[in-house]
Amino acid sequence: MKTSWYILNIKARTNQTPSHYVECLRNLKAQDPLVTVAKDKCVSIWSIEESIENTNGIPSWMIIKIISYTIIDPTKFYNRRSKENLELQWDSDVVANKKETELFFIPACHKLATRKNSKITLNYVKKYLEEALNQVESESFDVNIVVSQDLIRKIKDAFAVVRIRADISFSNPGHSDGFARVLDEKLRAANPDKALVELIGSKTTPLGNQSDGLVSAITDIAEQDGTIEATIQSEEGGIYEKVSSSTYPRIVSVIQSKASEAWGAVYNAIREIFPTDD
Repeated sequence: MKTSWYILNIKARTNQTPSHYVECLRNLKAQDPLVTVAKDKCVSIWSIEESIENTNGIPSWMIIKIISYTIIDPTKFYNRRSKENLELQWDSDVVANKKETELFFIPACHKLATRKNSKITLNYVKKYLEEALNQVESESFDVNIVVSQDLIRKIKDAFAVVRIRADISFSNPGHSDGFARVLDEKLRAANPDKALVELIGSKTTPLGNQSDGLVSAITDIAEQDGTIEATIQSEEGGIYEKVSSSTYPRIVSVIQSKASEAWGAVYNAIREIFPTDD
């Protein structure tokens, strides 16, 4: 059986340890904050399960079940046959249009996976986690959708880049290679929570796109820690196109032979890609 998963990077701004992530998620379950993700549509937590396998009391993974639903306004009912507005007596705890999904979190690399075919959309999951975690610990977490390697390569391999814009958060340890490390260090030295970086060239004078240049560095930093968009020409004489991380989320495919091995297979697939806590 094959399943496909989107990946989110959950980052504490301080105390970036597996035990801290586990503690916060346990507190999330205890406090159960209600998050509005769209008009009348809310998300809350249903349950958390922890793997038996653990290191020093820290579970290898956590399965977080969340639910979305519509909160009913008892003053907004309407009888379409009699064409009358109605106000009903309604139990405020009774909601409608319930959907549910399971999220898979690995504390050691602070990565969270949500199924590609989830009934709760990726953007709703992201918004819920951002708001819920920061209700548990005020202004303490950043949540980013990991960007597809296809987009990273598309920008780096482009014949011409005329514009690039990235919104980057700085919770995680820095990059360790080349100019990306230098840029990362300089930006971090200013002590921002987030940085908005934009470079604009033109079709006649496009941006420099060296393998270890500024465009490449911005792209590398934004891969796990932000969003990115660019206007590029993939090949000489080709059309110019706008590309964005909003349409290029990272997808991890997982194949398992037995249903009983499902979570272990997801864990192994993610850890193979993200072996460290970068």
